[in-house]
Amino acid sequence: MSISKKSLGRRAAAVSMSLVAAASLAGCSGSSSSSSSPSSGSASASAYSTVEDCTGAGQVWLVVSDDEGRVMANQCVGTPENGTAALESAGLAIGRDSSGQFICQIGDYPSECPTTYDKYWNYYHAEPSGTWIYSQEGADTFKPEAGWIEGWCYGSTCTPEGIEGDAAPQVSSAEPATGDASESPSAAESTAA
Repeated sequence: MSISKKSLGRRAAAVSMSLVAAASLAGCSGSSSSSSSPSSGSASASAYSTVEDCTGAGQVWLVVSDDEGRVMANQCVGTPENGTAALESAGLAIGRDSSGQFICQIGDYPSECPTTYDKYWNYYHAEPSGTWIYSQEGADTFKPEAGWIEGWCYGSTCTPEGIEGDAAPQVSSAEPATGDASESPSAAESTAA
């Protein structure tokens, strides 16, 4: 059996490309507390740099802001299987209370999980240009809708900040923006596992 130099060159190029692709994938993998794939879209979530492009492609945009005005995430996260996976897709570490049920830290903020919940992570969903909806389900079980925005903010009363322009969700004037901080267990349940 004889193999031409041209055929051998093609095979070597194909093997090289396969090795480069494998090395690239290995370099992109990071540690995560979830074993699931964060994105299953046909294009990489990082290919979408605007809310409109991301949500228009049926993917999910994530925005996370703290009570100091810092935007911790404002990016396309693909098609995560749940709200927790969306946070992980953005590279944000998640801390939980001692029971393991409530998300009390996102991206190492606050520096320690609080023992009382005067402030907590508020979890929202919205259509682009729509109205923020306070989540009635925990992040571990809520499945983000394709083409929607997931939002988190830290505080007793807050709405996620960081999205600019026409796609920015609005705060409803008909209902309170968040749960009542005096009812900490029920407010914290919205971020429960």
